[in-house]
Amino acid sequence: MGQREAIREFRFLGPICRRIKASPFKRLVFHSPDLRETAQFACRKIVGHIVRREEFDTELLRAAEKAGAETHLGRKVTAIESGEHQMTAVLAGGHRVAGRILLGADGVHSAVARATRLRTQWPLDQLVVTLSKTIPLTARQRSSCFGDGAIHVALGFGQAPGYAWAFPGAAHASIGVGARGWDGQQLRPLYDAWVSGLRAKGFLPAGVSTGNPDGGAVPAGAALEFESHVGKRVILIGDAGGFASSATGEGIYPAFQSASIAARCVLKALEADRREIKATPCQDELQAFQHLWRQQMAPYLQTPNVNLAFLLPLIYSNQEIADRFGRAFLFGENL
Repeated sequence: MGQREAIREFRFLGPICRRIKASPFKRLVFHSPDLRETAQFACRKIVGHIVRREEFDTELLRAAEKAGAETHLGRKVTAIESGEHQMTAVLAGGHRVAGRILLGADGVHSAVARATRLRTQWPLDQLVVTLSKTIPLTARQRSSCFGDGAIHVALGFGQAPGYAWAFPGAAHASIGVGARGWDGQQLRPLYDAWVSGLRAKGFLPAGVSTGNPDGGAVPAGAALEFESHVGKRVILIGDAGGFASSATGEGIYPAFQSASIAARCVLKALEADRREIKATPCQDELQAFQHLWRQQMAPYLQTPNVNLAFLLPLIYSNQEIADRFGRAFLFGENL
């Protein structure tokens, strides 16, 4: 799910979304944990887009290459070597890629984070574990099952500390469940129950396969508990640095935002390197990332500062509460 803030702030994303036929939506439907009640948050303007990550990531790669990036695809990073004036990534087969500064943007299980000892592993309570399935949809099935393309979530589904979702794209739907601190085995009965509920409500086409869901993990809000994202000539961004919404696990917007902040710090650090300004050495410029990301991103990443157990049932009887939850879920606004 891509948010409108990302497209507004990073203009190059608009053409990418159009090329991959990202599916816009204006409405979010909340389902009660037992699926008996619903509420909705609706906007006149587009509030987000549903994308297939494979297509989206491929377009991002092409954009990076067009901008001059040198890519080494299909080669696992086996080691990171830190020098006084450069960082070197050692790839499978012995190939070496060196540069003055390393940005670790290699996902939740970041090899860069481990190799640079910025993080060995995530505490279990900082991870939202997910099971999800992407199913193909024809235009007729999409219209029949999802109408105007609203996205659907069930907060606290099955009493789990997380939510279940059904996000319809242009030719697919992503369905899944996620819970903080759980494992895949605990999630499987929850996933099966969600699939059954979707079928009962007519959100899944007859005969569609929902077996063999993919497992995943999201460091939802974990950046807030991170001791430091900056090491010697290295910065962790995106999922590698725990930059994902605490409330929803949404990571596209915070990934771009953390990368943008890091890029500004890197440019200043490289300039300090070139000029050899001892008063503002390279590492000091990189360390500025710690202050800047908290200043600009912490409100979006943090957990709601209210009693959710008290407010959540009110979504289905109070439109003002439903609207507050909708804005918090989609835009990171505080409840």
